[in-house]
Amino acid sequence: MAGKSTALTGAAIVIAMLAFAAPASAGTTNQPPTVTVIAAPTTGVAPMTVLLSAATSDSDSLTFSYDWDLNGDGVFGDAHSQDIVYTYLVPGTYTASVRVTDDAGATGTDTQTINVLSPGPTSKAQCKNGGWKSFGTFKNQGKCVELFET
Repeated sequence: MAGKSTALTGAAIVIAMLAFAAPASAGTTNQPPTVTVIAAPTTGVAPMTVLLSAATSDSDSLTFSYDWDLNGDGVFGDAHSQDIVYTYLVPGTYTASVRVTDDAGATGTDTQTINVLSPGPTSKAQCKNGGWKSFGTFKNQGKCVELFET
Protein backbone atom coordinates (compact mmCIF):
# COMPACT_ATOMS: atom_id res chain seq x y z
CA MET A 1 0.00 0.00 0.00
CA ALA A 2 2.85 2.36 0.72
CA GLY A 3 4.06 1.95 -2.89
CA LYS A 4 0.69 2.98 -4.32
CA SER A 5 0.48 5.97 -2.00
CA THR A 6 3.96 7.13 -3.11
CA ALA A 7 3.06 6.68 -6.79
CA LEU A 8 -0.19 8.56 -6.32
CA THR A 9 1.60 11.33 -4.46
CA GLY A 10 4.21 11.51 -7.26
CA ALA A 11 1.47 11.80 -9.88
CA ALA A 12 -0.26 14.50 -7.83
CA ILE A 13 3.01 16.44 -7.63
CA VAL A 14 3.50 16.24 -11.41
CA ILE A 15 -0.07 17.46 -12.01
CA ALA A 16 0.42 20.29 -9.51
CA MET A 17 3.68 21.29 -11.22
CA LEU A 18 2.02 21.35 -14.64
CA ALA A 19 -0.84 23.47 -13.30
CA PHE A 20 1.66 25.93 -11.78
CA ALA A 21 3.66 26.23 -15.03
CA ALA A 22 0.57 26.83 -17.18
CA PRO A 23 -0.42 30.41 -18.05
CA ALA A 24 -2.79 32.06 -15.59
CA SER A 25 -5.67 31.82 -18.04
CA ALA A 26 -5.56 29.96 -21.31
CA GLY A 27 -6.10 32.07 -24.42
CA THR A 28 -4.76 35.35 -23.03
CA THR A 29 -2.26 37.23 -25.14
CA ASN A 30 1.19 38.14 -23.95
CA GLN A 31 1.28 41.68 -22.61
CA PRO A 32 4.09 43.94 -23.88
CA PRO A 33 6.56 45.32 -21.37
CA THR A 34 6.13 48.86 -20.10
CA VAL A 35 9.39 50.77 -20.42
CA THR A 36 10.56 54.25 -19.41
CA VAL A 37 13.92 55.70 -20.42
CA ILE A 38 15.65 57.48 -17.55
CA ALA A 39 18.59 59.67 -18.60
CA ALA A 40 20.99 61.89 -16.67
CA PRO A 41 21.88 64.47 -17.72
CA THR A 42 19.56 65.29 -20.62
CA THR A 43 21.25 68.61 -21.48
CA GLY A 44 24.92 69.51 -21.39
CA VAL A 45 28.01 70.58 -23.28
CA ALA A 46 29.81 68.30 -25.74
CA PRO A 47 31.43 65.93 -25.07
CA MET A 48 28.55 64.87 -22.82
CA THR A 49 28.45 61.52 -21.03
CA VAL A 50 24.92 60.30 -20.29
CA LEU A 51 23.74 57.44 -18.07
CA LEU A 52 20.67 55.81 -19.66
CA SER A 53 18.49 53.22 -17.99
CA ALA A 54 15.40 51.33 -19.19
CA ALA A 55 12.99 50.97 -16.26
CA THR A 56 10.95 47.92 -17.27
CA SER A 57 7.88 46.14 -15.91
CA ASP A 58 5.69 43.39 -17.33
CA SER A 59 2.79 41.55 -15.71
CA ASP A 60 3.58 38.22 -17.38
CA SER A 61 7.36 38.18 -17.98
CA LEU A 62 10.52 38.48 -15.95
CA THR A 63 13.16 38.12 -18.69
CA PHE A 64 13.90 40.94 -21.13
CA SER A 65 16.32 41.85 -23.90
CA TYR A 66 17.29 45.46 -24.60
CA ASP A 67 18.17 47.20 -27.88
CA TRP A 68 19.14 50.87 -27.95
CA ASP A 69 19.20 53.44 -30.76
CA LEU A 70 21.39 56.15 -29.26
CA ASN A 71 22.04 58.40 -32.26
CA GLY A 72 18.46 58.70 -33.50
CA ASP A 73 19.09 57.02 -36.86
CA GLY A 74 16.20 54.57 -36.35
CA VAL A 75 18.49 51.55 -36.16
CA PHE A 76 18.40 49.65 -32.88
CA GLY A 77 21.54 47.80 -31.81
CA ASP A 78 23.87 50.56 -30.52
CA ALA A 79 23.84 48.86 -27.08
CA HIS A 80 22.15 45.83 -25.48
CA SER A 81 22.08 46.32 -21.70
CA GLN A 82 19.38 47.68 -19.42
CA ASP A 83 21.76 50.36 -18.09
CA ILE A 84 24.34 52.00 -20.34
CA VAL A 85 26.75 54.93 -20.41
CA TYR A 86 27.12 56.77 -23.71
CA THR A 87 29.15 59.83 -24.66
CA TYR A 88 27.74 62.25 -27.24
CA LEU A 89 30.69 63.95 -28.93
CA VAL A 90 28.98 66.25 -31.44
CA PRO A 91 26.54 69.03 -30.49
CA GLY A 92 22.95 68.45 -31.54
CA THR A 93 19.60 67.13 -30.42
CA TYR A 94 19.39 63.35 -30.25
CA THR A 95 16.55 60.93 -29.59
CA ALA A 96 17.74 58.00 -27.47
CA SER A 97 15.33 55.08 -27.88
CA VAL A 98 15.13 51.67 -26.28
CA ARG A 99 13.18 48.64 -27.46
CA VAL A 100 12.53 46.03 -24.78
CA THR A 101 11.46 42.52 -25.77
CA ASP A 102 10.04 40.06 -23.24
CA ASP A 103 10.62 36.31 -23.21
CA ALA A 104 7.49 35.71 -25.32
CA GLY A 105 8.42 38.25 -28.02
CA ALA A 106 6.23 41.24 -27.10
CA THR A 107 7.97 44.62 -27.30
CA GLY A 108 7.70 48.02 -25.66
CA THR A 109 9.60 51.19 -26.57
CA ASP A 110 10.34 54.60 -25.10
CA THR A 111 12.44 57.61 -26.04
CA GLN A 112 14.29 60.45 -24.35
CA THR A 113 15.53 63.65 -25.98
CA ILE A 114 19.20 64.46 -25.35
CA ASN A 115 20.40 68.03 -26.00
CA VAL A 116 24.15 68.37 -26.56
CA LEU A 117 25.33 71.97 -26.63
CA SER A 118 28.39 73.47 -28.28
CA PRO A 119 31.16 74.40 -25.92
CA GLY A 120 31.68 78.17 -25.85
CA PRO A 121 34.96 79.92 -26.38
CA THR A 122 37.50 79.24 -23.65
CA SER A 123 39.71 82.30 -24.15
CA LYS A 124 39.61 85.92 -25.29
CA ALA A 125 41.61 84.87 -28.35
CA GLN A 126 38.78 82.54 -29.36
CA CYS A 127 36.32 85.39 -28.89
CA LYS A 128 38.23 87.50 -31.38
CA ASN A 129 39.37 84.84 -33.82
CA GLY A 130 36.87 82.01 -33.56
CA GLY A 131 33.86 83.59 -35.23
CA TRP A 132 32.77 85.71 -32.28
CA LYS A 133 32.31 89.42 -32.96
CA SER A 134 32.23 92.55 -30.85
CA PHE A 135 29.39 95.02 -31.18
CA GLY A 136 30.19 98.69 -31.64
CA THR A 137 32.08 100.06 -28.65
CA PHE A 138 31.43 97.01 -26.47
CA LYS A 139 34.57 96.02 -24.61
CA ASN A 140 35.16 92.36 -23.85
CA GLN A 141 35.19 91.92 -20.08
CA GLY A 142 35.95 88.21 -20.05
CA LYS A 143 32.75 87.12 -21.74
CA CYS A 144 31.93 86.68 -25.40
CA VAL A 145 28.86 88.06 -27.11
CA GLU A 146 27.83 86.55 -30.40
CA LEU A 147 26.37 88.99 -32.89
CA PHE A 148 23.50 87.65 -34.93
CA GLU A 149 22.98 89.72 -38.05
CA THR A 150 19.44 89.72 -39.37
